[in-house]
Order: sequence, then structure tokens, then C-alpha cells
Amino acid sequence: MFLQNRIGVTKFRQIRQRFSTPKIDKQQWEEKTVAFNDVFTSLKDRELNREDREDSEELVGDRARSSLAVNDRQFDFELVKTFLPAFFDHEAMLTDSVKKDVRSLSFVYQLDEMEMSRLMIEAMIGDDTIDIERLRTVVKKLVSPSTRSKSSKAWASDDG
Repeated sequence: MFLQNRIGVTKFRQIRQRFSTPKIDKQQWEEKTVAFNDVFTSLKDRELNREDREDSEELVGDRARSSLAVNDRQFDFELVKTFLPAFFDHEAMLTDSVKKDVRSLSFVYQLDEMEMSRLMIEAMIGDDTIDIERLRTVVKKLVSPSTRSKSSKAWASDDG
């Protein structure tokens, strides 16, 4: 009412008509939700280099975090458990929220089960809790261009 009183009835109706949307019939509505990785693929660091893109291309900058639905057919938690020490309580450690974040991180940064299990161990608090924020930080440090080659060589030498 305040706006209508300030700008007048005619102008208010014009603005309301311009910004109103038609009513949607919910009976004819069909949900079309799919997992993130069914629609998009992740890119390797070398694919993100500025020199490789045309001048007309632009990458989207940082956005607010939102949850990412990645289905689990591409990540094997049973295999991850084999890489984790046997004395860890795998069931307590691998909660649904941890699995969801591990799945997303492994998809986005293209990490296999062995790499993720090592990173999960680094992100542990105590014997059976994984700090999600710490895991994100560890993963980001690993995949940054300056540390990726060093970490890969160090891990390769650990395997002997």
C-alpha cells in the first residue's frame, strides 16, 4: 500500500503487471532433478588455464556454497575402508554427511579412493571423526597447482 500511495494507482498496476508471473498449474508439473555429475563433468587444472580459453570465454567466479548432489556410483566407500587403518571405526567415521562431502570432493577434484582415504586420515580428529572443513582445506592444498606435483611425487615414494 505504501508504494501504491507514493507512485499512484496507475503506475503501481503497471509495475505489478510487469513483475508478476503467470500462475503455474502444479498438476502438470514434473520434477526433473538429476545428480550433478549426470549433467556436468569436472575439469583438471590444465583445462582451466587462461591461455587455453578463447577471449570470449569466461569462468564463473566464487559463488555462495550450495549443496551438490553427486550420486555414489562413481565412488566406492568399501574400497576406501580397505585403505584406512583397520583399528578405525569406519561406521562412526563415515557418516552420511562425510560420505556426501567426500563424494563431492572426489568428483570435483578427480581424486580416487586411495587419495581420498589418505586425505581423510589427514583430516581426522581423534580416532573416528573427520573434520569436514579440514578435509576441504587438505584437498584444496593437494590440488593447488604448486603442491600437486610435489604431493604426487611424495605419495609415489611412500608406496615404495
